[in-house]
Amino acid sequence: LPLLIIVAAFFVGTFTERRHLSRLRAAEDELMPMIRSNLKSPPGLAESGGGEIVIGECVIATDYFKNFISKLVKLTGGEMRAYRSLMERARREALVRLLRDAREKGYTGVCNVRLIPADVGGSAVDRKGMVLSAVIASGTAYHAPGR
Repeated sequence: LPLLIIVAAFFVGTFTERRHLSRLRAAEDELMPMIRSNLKSPPGLAESGGGEIVIGECVIATDYFKNFISKLVKLTGGEMRAYRSLMERARREALVRLLRDAREKGYTGVCNVRLIPADVGGSAVDRKGMVLSAVIASGTAYHAPGR
């Protein structure tokens, strides 16, 4: 039974992650025309005038299979690749949400983009031992001339 649960968790987790990554890729492609920068002011402009803070937040939890494999890796040491992919998904999702927020408000660019890992509930691990990845993306939305 435990082996069956691990195998089921692998397939369900893989399916869910692939579906999420596919949707994420489509959203990133859709938002590609938006200007984004980590510069403090809009690139190439002295002042764009009338900016607004925009935020994107994301919290993703590991699946049981990744959690199981990571516990095995923890015994021997080494890089926890399962958690690295979890962090990457959370960062990308938070950035997509930030850009969508800016676009919905009618802006064409975002500068001063910051990605900050967040601690949810005082710990990155919930009570059941599942690892959570939380990222907050923030920036200043602006209107780029000619767009």
